[in-house]
Amino acid sequence: MTTRVDAGGLARAVDRVRSNRTASLKSNYFFGRLRAQEFPLWETDQSLVFLDREHDFQRVYFLSSELTDLSNLLHAIPQRPLVADYVTQSDDEAEVNSAMAAAGFRKAALYRRMSNNNLAARTAKAGSSIQRAREDEAEGLFEQLCQHFNVRLDRIPRRDEFVELVRRGQVLVHRQGEEIDGYNIYQLLGRRAHWNYWYIRPGTHRAVAFKLIEDMYSEMRDKGINAAFLWVEQHNLGVIEVHKRLGFEFDGLVTHVYVKE
Repeated sequence: MTTRVDAGGLARAVDRVRSNRTASLKSNYFFGRLRAQEFPLWETDQSLVFLDREHDFQRVYFLSSELTDLSNLLHAIPQRPLVADYVTQSDDEAEVNSAMAAAGFRKAALYRRMSNNNLAARTAKAGSSIQRAREDEAEGLFEQLCQHFNVRLDRIPRRDEFVELVRRGQVLVHRQGEEIDGYNIYQLLGRRAHWNYWYIRPGTHRAVAFKLIEDMYSEMRDKGINAAFLWVEQHNLGVIEVHKRLGFEFDGLVTHVYVKE
């Protein structure tokens, strides 16, 4: 049976599951910002599942100390499509995969995190000034972002969140005339940067890619940021190799992404 709860009701449900846990908790909900005001919720003493609407799908969040119980809750959700991700550094992949498969989810992707805690080791080359997306370009660039990346797998920000990144100057671009043919998007998390997206239009000269990389390093140097991380799909070997050459290394954290159509 499903109920609808607001943020306060969700917090109370989380507290109940935490207090009733019979083993270590598996969760993909870390109290981050949610999009809706109310949430469909399924719960038992040991587990809860709730949904938050994103783009054209429902994102699934869960908290459970009993994975069979969790599978039953997930299986009961009638909405489609559903997307759930699970971030882990432990060896629980097999049991979580099994629980998701039993509920009808397929593994859609696996992302590995790469970190660089010494950005200053690379000296940014002198070049032309950094270009940033303008506010009047934000709407169009957001639509392009949703086309260039997979909205179900790549954690695309909300429209208003993207506009705010543009206002903060955290969307670096390369222009050919007035047309944007490449961009970097990053977020600052304290003294660390999350390099979210790096895109070069197909057919664009490789010098554009190098320029955007240098812009990113210059930006971090100017802001006094010496640490950054990014997520890369495990089969994207070309991008992995580029970032390895830039000093990034896998840090052991992985994200499993599951989809149910």
